[in-house]
Parts: sequence; C-alpha cells; structure tokens
Amino acid sequence: MKIIGLDIYGYGKFENLEIGHLSKGIQVVYGENEAGKSTIMSFILSILYGFPTKQQQEQRYEPKSGQKYGGKLIIQVDEYGVLMIERLPGKAVGDVVVYMPDGTTEGEAFLSKLLKRLDKHFFQNIYSFNVHGLQGIQRLGTQDLGRFLFSSGAVGTDALLTINQRLVKELEILFKPNGRKPILNAMLNDLKENHQKVVKLQEKNHSHHILSEKREIIVGELKQIDQTMNEYHVQLKKIETLLSLKTLILERNSLLYRLSELPSPMQFPEDGMKRMDSFLTQLQPYEAQLLALRNKKTELEKQVQDLSVDEDILLLEKELHSLHINKKFYEENNYQLRTIALRKTQIKDELQQLKDLISIQASEDEILLLDTSLAAKEQVKQTGVEYDLLQQQKHMLDVSFNEAKEALEDSEIKMGELNRELLKEEERKEIRELVDRFYDRHSIEQKQKDRTDEMNKIDRTLNAMVQNQKKTNKNIGLIIMIMGMILLLSSSYMVMNQQFILAIIPTLFLILLPFIYQSLTKNHFNHTIEELKEEKRILLEERERSTSEGNYSNMDNMSLQSYQNKLAHDQQIKQLLDIEIVKFKQMKRSYNKVVSQFEKWEEDMYLLNQTIDKLRDIYRVGNDKARLVDVFSVVESLKVKIREKHQLESQYDLVEKEIHRYEEKLHRSAKVCQGKTEQQDPMLILESIDKIYHEQVDNNHLIKNMERKLVDLNEQIEYLQEEVRYIQHQCQKLWAQAGVTTE
Repeated sequence: MKIIGLDIYGYGKFENLEIGHLSKGIQVVYGENEAGKSTIMSFILSILYGFPTKQQQEQRYEPKSGQKYGGKLIIQVDEYGVLMIERLPGKAVGDVVVYMPDGTTEGEAFLSKLLKRLDKHFFQNIYSFNVHGLQGIQRLGTQDLGRFLFSSGAVGTDALLTINQRLVKELEILFKPNGRKPILNAMLNDLKENHQKVVKLQEKNHSHHILSEKREIIVGELKQIDQTMNEYHVQLKKIETLLSLKTLILERNSLLYRLSELPSPMQFPEDGMKRMDSFLTQLQPYEAQLLALRNKKTELEKQVQDLSVDEDILLLEKELHSLHINKKFYEENNYQLRTIALRKTQIKDELQQLKDLISIQASEDEILLLDTSLAAKEQVKQTGVEYDLLQQQKHMLDVSFNEAKEALEDSEIKMGELNRELLKEEERKEIRELVDRFYDRHSIEQKQKDRTDEMNKIDRTLNAMVQNQKKTNKNIGLIIMIMGMILLLSSSYMVMNQQFILAIIPTLFLILLPFIYQSLTKNHFNHTIEELKEEKRILLEERERSTSEGNYSNMDNMSLQSYQNKLAHDQQIKQLLDIEIVKFKQMKRSYNKVVSQFEKWEEDMYLLNQTIDKLRDIYRVGNDKARLVDVFSVVESLKVKIREKHQLESQYDLVEKEIHRYEEKLHRSAKVCQGKTEQQDPMLILESIDKIYHEQVDNNHLIKNMERKLVDLNEQIEYLQEEVRYIQHQCQKLWAQAGVTTE
C-alpha cells in the first residue's frame, strides 16, 4: 500500500489542503518548527485508525474556523488499484468510507483488511517516530545501544530494552546472591528458621497424635448427638403441624354441616353482577382503542395518498454515486486544464527566448528535423563534458588533498596523546597482581565463613544431644528408684509373712537394678559425638591454615575499584590506539592516492586543452571554451520544449474530453430531475440534483414506513375486534344463564 495523495478538509491549522503526486520512493516533508509536519502525520493516522476520542490524551486537531473536520487519503494498492479512504465525524472515531475503483464503497472492516490487521500502536512504532522516541539515546552505553537498535527493528523504539531493564530490576528485587532484603533471600532465611522450629516440634509429635485420636472420638460422639437431635426436631415439627391443622379441620366440618342445611341453588348465575361489570369494564377500553386505531388508519392512508415518488429519479442512485465519486476528478481536471494552458504559454515564451539566444530563424518543424547526433556535435559535447568533469575533479582533488592532509596530522596528534595516556608495562603488571591477590583473599574469607558456620552447627548439635541424654538419664533414674522401692516393699512384706522363698525373687531384681540402670543410661551417642568433635577439629585447623594464607593482602574494596578502573581505562586507551593506528594507515594510503590522482589530472587537462584549441579554430567561438557546448545544448533544449508543447496540446484535448463527458452525464441526470441545466455552475447543478434525489428517497422511506404502520394497525384492529367479539359472546352466555336477553 502506497500513499499517493492527501486531501485535508479541516485538520488543525490546515483547511482545504491538497497534496498530490507524492513520490513512489522516499517522500520528504520538511519545514520550520510548528510548520505542520506532525499535524500531517497525525492526519494520516487519524484517517487510517480513526480520530482520537475526547477521553484520550492525544490531540484531536479540530479546525478552529468551523470547517468540516476530516479528509481523505488516496492510496495505491497492488491488488485493487487506486482507492480513496474518507473519514468524517460520526461515531466515536468517525465514519470511514473506502471508495473502490469500480464505484462501490466499503467500510471499516475492509480498511482493517487493507492494513493487514496492523493496529495503530504497532504502526506508529514501526513506521513513525518523533523527538520523544529519540530522547535518552545519548545516555546509552555500547551494549544498551545495540539492544535498543535491535528492539527498535523488532517492535519499535526502545520497548524491548525498557522491558529488559525492568525485568532485571524486578529480578534484583526478588533475589541477590549475597543479599538479605530481597524477597527470596528473606524467605530463605525464614525457611531456615522454620526448619529449626520443625525439628523442635517433632519432639512433641507423639502427644499431638494422642490428642488427635481423642479429638476424633469426641467429634464422632458429637455427630451422633447432632443426628439424634435432628430426628427429634423433625418429629416436633410434625406434631406442631398437626396441632395447627386441628382448628382448620374443625372449621371445615362445621361449614360442611351448615352447607348441607341450605336450600337448593337458584337459577341466577353465581357472582353474575360482578362478572357482568367486569366484562363491561373490559369492553369499553377495547371499543375506545378500536375507534382510535381506525381514525389513525384513515389519517395514514390519506398521508400515503398525498405523497408521491418518481421512480425514474430513484433509479439515479448509481449515476449520482458515480458523479460524486468523479466530482473530485472533475475539479482536478479543470485545475489541470488551467495548469496545462498556463504551461503552454510559458513554453511559448521559453521557446522564443531560446531562439533569441542563438538567433535561429527556423520554424519548429525544421528545428525538430535538425540532426543532433552528428559526429562533430558529439565530439563538441564530449569535449565540454570532459572539460566540466576535469574542473569538478580538480575541485574534488583539492578538497580531498586538504582533508587527507588535515586528517593525517590529526591522527598523528591523537596517537601521541593516546600513547602518553597508556600505563607503563611494569605498572600494569603490578596492578594486575594486586587485583588477583584481592580475589584470592576474598575466596579464602568466604571459605572461613563457611567453615565457621559449619562449626557453629556442630556445636548446636552436640549441645542438643547432651541435653537429650541428661533428660533421658534423669527419667530412667526416677523409674529405677520407683521400681526399687516397690521391690523393697514387696520383699519386706513377704519376709514379714515368712514367705522367704518368694522373697528371693524381688530381692534378686533389687540387686540387678544398678546393672539395669547402667545398661539403660549408657550413652549410645558417644560414637556420633566423637565423630562431630573430630569434624569440628578438622574445620578449625583448615580455618587457621586459610587465615594464615590470607593475611598477606590487606587491600580494601575502594582500592580494588580504583585499580580495576585504571586497568579498564588502560584497556580502552589501548583499543582506541589500535583503531587509530589502522585509521592512520588508511589515511596515509588515501593521501598518496590523492597525490597520484593530481598527476594524472594534469596530463588529462593538457591533452583536453589541445583538443579545445582545435575546435575553437574550427567553430570560431573565440576564447569562450563553453560556447560550443552551449549552442548544441540550446538546440537540444528547443527540441525538448517543442515536443513538450505538442504533448501538452494532446493532453489538453484529452482532459477537455473528460470534462465534457462528465458534464454530459450531469446534464442527463438533471434532465431526468427536470432541473435547470443552462448557464449554471456544474457543481450547483449537482447539488440541485442531489437535493431532488434525496427528497424522493425521503418520500419513498416515509411511504414504506407508513405502509408498515398500516400493516401493524390492521393487525391491532383485528386483535381488538376479536377481543370485543369474545367479551360480547361471554356476556350473551351470562344472559342465557340468568334467563334474560339484554343487559
């Protein structure tokens, strides 16, 4: 899709502006600040994607003078040809009409299809940018600039770079390797603390299981009690329902008894007067509505008879549509006709000036017959071209020589400055050794910290095991003491009862209690404790050894940063120096090349001067070296102007025929509408025809609407008549039951 023309009805500062014949290649629109360049870009976006709404922050560019808001684009599409996209105020973003080459029109859906479903934001990011999209580029580094260019090519401006930077910041907020405040770091610390709590709570897990089992038993009992209570509630509701119905049953039996004592029913219908009044109340509004609808029907039929429609005028729809579509082309043809006439006058004046310039007396036909391809003419022309080329070449060589000389001198100065900024080899080597030592010390400190953490963990484990062992020994001692007292009492009781044989058994158990206590209190964790102590001793030795190894470097972080900056700066200067050396070699080659080109130019100029001297003698043009070329150039210009004049005359005839064809079509339509066609502007005739056509269309719509209303009225009248007949029938049935014939 290519934009080949703009027609702005009213948009910002532009009113009734036409921009046509846009270049098929790159079209440059330039101007001073506030000249309207951004307004034209906004106009293109508004026609393609709709006007900005009042709720949006984008500028709407509504014309201040009250001109019609909107305009149209003329585009070239390979699939359809030349199309016109017109957008005018209407709904939220305006109403759009796409005029096809065959005279048909399309809407918003077809425009979206033309744009390949490309939305406004994506279109702006790829095909347009402004000063705001370029702000901040000077602050980007080498890597950021590369990512910026990549993201601009992919999705427009710096969207991908901004998202990447935002994701990096969000990642740092979530987690840092040595941080404490980030979310994941804090959660990991909480996880360690919770793990320690879980280890402590696992000791109480047994009592928790016992309580859980008791709780399940109690919950089961509660459910059984709730079920019993629900059954009692259901029985209670049944009893309450039966008690509430007792009074009604007694009243029903009483009414049935009283009804049996009444005499037989009379002939007059039950609630006859009330039913009769109800029927009459319904009948009166129906009859009133029926009368009103019949009157309305009569009035509509009269209005339909009063309106008239000319079917011949209604058939002008396609003709008028074609006239409106070609209206702009008609106006452009008139403008083009005036332009061609003006250009013809200009060409006549230019032809006369060229003839006077060389004093030629031949007619235009004779000038066209002149042979401009003669060998002499070609030789003179080639000589003039060579002379001009050599003059241009000398100017370019002078400029190139000065530039190459200055660039060579600047490069030598810059290389000297860069060499002075480089670090000496001894200093560079010393700084690198210091930096390497610092990183070795940092690694040793980290290992010391890890070993200290492991030792603290071992100490905590040992303390926990000792405390558990003490608590267990205390509980076993208490149990052994209670068992000893029981056995001692049992043995004493048996001895007192002279049961000496039985007393031997508790006495033996009492003797074995100390051995049992020693067996039960024997520390089974001794082996594990010894292993942990051995592991702690090894870690302590490693920490002392690494401490002695890391004491040789006392450099702090500030010094490290300073040394790293020096090395980075030195590396950058070295790279710049390498680049400058390559540039210097290239500039030196360029300088030598310019010098050799100067020598070649002098040889060519000497030979050309000899040829020009010979031609000057032949054509007797004096010392004016450019005169020979000017004569042939004027003759060629005359032939071009004469051909252009003939082409304009032919184009003038074609445009004039198009104008006559449009006016004949307009007059035929005016004749059908019985409008005036003599001594009137064609656009006024078109407006008159359009007005008459729309009046007939409006009348036709009114008649169709009235006919639809008549159909609806007939249906309503028929419905009301049926309701009236039904009510009258019900009244007659009621009279028959009462034994009467009238109300």
